[in-house]
Amino acid sequence: MWAYLVVIPAYLVGNLPFAVLVARMAGHDVYAKGSGNPGASNIARIAGWRWGLLAMALDILKGFVPTLAVLVFMDEYLSDQQTRVLAYLVAFFCMLGHVVPIGRKGGKGIATGGGAVIALFPPAGIAAILTWAVVMKITKLPVISSLVAAAVLPIWITIDHYYLWECVLVTLLFCFVVLRHIPNIRRFIRREENTVTKHGRDKYRETENS
Repeated sequence: MWAYLVVIPAYLVGNLPFAVLVARMAGHDVYAKGSGNPGASNIARIAGWRWGLLAMALDILKGFVPTLAVLVFMDEYLSDQQTRVLAYLVAFFCMLGHVVPIGRKGGKGIATGGGAVIALFPPAGIAAILTWAVVMKITKLPVISSLVAAAVLPIWITIDHYYLWECVLVTLLFCFVVLRHIPNIRRFIRREENTVTKHGRDKYRETENS
């Protein structure tokens, strides 16, 4: 049971405000500008793509490093299935720390969850990131790229014959992504969703995002 205490530092790692710090480095307050969401997409809108990519990379690492650490180091003490269960718990608490941090507004948890997925399912995770990049290049819409990339995961993992419970959990992750983007989906249907261009801020309209 002692092994499950690692969820506590996982939650604290999820609390690390990388997006807030990157925005400050770029000279912006991520809570006061754009959508007010402390995430890579908002930073890309208000500060440009380079800063947005930096924020995304750091948020991905928040989910990737703790999850990978469990898979690498706990394998000696737990069975394969127990190790993967613990890795899922760590991934969940990393995302929870990002979405519901202590004392501030959280982000959507997409990049942090994506990092955990790369650790749990490297081929599927990399395929999802490449899908996100391609769809983002075509549509310039983070909501569409996130939804399409998330949809790739349960399909890939089901085909790749992982444990049934893992397929179920990844499907739930896709549902989580959809729920976190409901306001964006509504704006997209109304054709009011903001695009992200190379220079971010050029195409951004000041509207409320979640």
